[in-house]
Amino acid sequence: MQIWHFTAAVVAIEQLADEHLLILGLADKTDEPDEYLTIQRSFDEANFEYQDSDLDGYCVCLPNGATDYRCIERWELELGRLHIHFNQSAQAVFQLVGVDVKLAIDSDQHQQLHQALQQLLN
Repeated sequence: MQIWHFTAAVVAIEQLADEHLLILGLADKTDEPDEYLTIQRSFDEANFEYQDSDLDGYCVCLPNGATDYRCIERWELELGRLHIHFNQSAQAVFQLVGVDVKLAIDSDQHQQLHQALQQLLN
């Protein structure tokens, strides 16, 4: 299996307070991206119908439509790069070991990305 490499020039973070939802998107371009990754998580505990199942927590979505829940084994964010390693079950779903994203973003966006990842994945 391989690691998917792409460059993200766009980081979008959206907090939908009325839906208790946080969405993080990394994409190669703003309009009609070819390569992107989204991570989203609901924080509405009153509506967790899947609270004790694998569908609880965050989910990761890839451009080919593949989606998995609680699938990141580990992640590292360093200046200019984000490394994501998937757990074994997610590797089967995504047909990838992980994702290596080169980040073409400024330091403010880097800090916002770090905060969003902390919220989503902890």
